[in-house]
Amino acid sequence: MDLKSGYPYWAIKNGLMQAFPKLDRDVTCEVVVIGGGITGALIADELAQNGHEVTVLERRDVGWGSSAASTALIQYEIDTHMTDLAARFGEADAVSAYRACAQAIDALEGLADAVGDVDFARQASLYYASDEGDLDSLRREWEMRRQHDFDADWLTPEAIASRFGFEAPGAILTPQAARLDR
Repeated sequence: MDLKSGYPYWAIKNGLMQAFPKLDRDVTCEVVVIGGGITGALIADELAQNGHEVTVLERRDVGWGSSAASTALIQYEIDTHMTDLAARFGEADAVSAYRACAQAIDALEGLADAVGDVDFARQASLYYASDEGDLDSLRREWEMRRQHDFDADWLTPEAIASRFGFEAPGAILTPQAARLDR
């Protein structure tokens, strides 16, 4: 593989993505989804499955933006810790947001099965503290997850080194993750 091609890994691995024609006429629909990446595709699919007439618009090739450049790892963890969401919006809402994201992984697995020819596999996710300064925050995050029955293990520095071969002061290991490739 040519690592200097400038193309994302998935485009090289799977072949360049299908090109769709430009919109050159007026169309009528109930909903327009702007963006033909993974998020736009999932939104369009959900709306179409619920009886809406949907048109997807993308200024580049479909799936070519950040979706093509992704790591293909699907995690329920969002960009904000559950503990931080709880402080801002309340614990019940924070837990609800995380639970919805965890359930979305199961839904994506079902969608991948329905579509077929999709490489979906369950996989664990490791979220580790970069340094000692991040350790207390990460440990509080793990404690809140456990308090609300999220399947998550706390790993010590010794466990991280033994299982993963690098050093970190602590980590959360969760089995509710996956990898996805078309």
